[in-house]
Amino acid sequence: MGAADDALKLREAGLARTGTVGLRDFDVGVIDTLAGTTRIENDDQTVAPVGIYTQPPGVCPPDGYPGVAIVFAFPEDVVRDYKVPFIHVRRDEVSAALERWHSEAATQYRAPGDGALPISVKAPGGSTLTGFDRYEELPQAWPYDIVYTVSVKARFRGATSPTQRNNLNALFQYVMRVFPPYGKVNVVDSIGDLRTYEAYNEGIANLDGIGEVQDRILGMAITLRVEGELDLKDPFTARAVKALTLRSKPI
Repeated sequence: MGAADDALKLREAGLARTGTVGLRDFDVGVIDTLAGTTRIENDDQTVAPVGIYTQPPGVCPPDGYPGVAIVFAFPEDVVRDYKVPFIHVRRDEVSAALERWHSEAATQYRAPGDGALPISVKAPGGSTLTGFDRYEELPQAWPYDIVYTVSVKARFRGATSPTQRNNLNALFQYVMRVFPPYGKVNVVDSIGDLRTYEAYNEGIANLDGIGEVQDRILGMAITLRVEGELDLKDPFTARAVKALTLRSKPI
């Protein structure tokens, strides 16, 4: 076990500084979980819009695109014309989930503060306790349920020829495999640690929009609820107890 593994175990035990997470981290987490191991990050605007792409099995990307685009609705408006097929992610709701809240006194970590010095304290009975003269603590993150709509748009419903492999059914099957009724979302916190949060596929909707046959857009969507958390408090440093004083009340 290396030093990095030891440091990770200290963070897991709440004995060292941990990272924090915000709304953007969950937005990125949903996209990264969708892209999976086929993530393609395009930075060449001359080929296709800059963004993140994936390559689901059985789905052909639009001509000139490195893969199927994953488009996020908020906080940035969609101002580019993405070609079908594509995956669209929209954050719909953020609501406090206080049934998962522990207490005001719960902390994420308690670690030696900046410039802390080691100290020893004599405890009753003669034992010696060792520690530091000041500790930094980060209060528990507030639990939130974050609801997303993950939709897919395509021109064809099913593959009938090699030129129609950009179809709705295969693309939606891919999304359903990534986010089953009970799944997870991978989130990277502010210091680069990978976290996993429970996610629930709570419903399916049809988004077909058919005008003229040649201009039709077919779509399906799922409602995804992520049991997340948001860090809304700053860490604080407090002095540690250096001596024990026993007091008794007169009878």
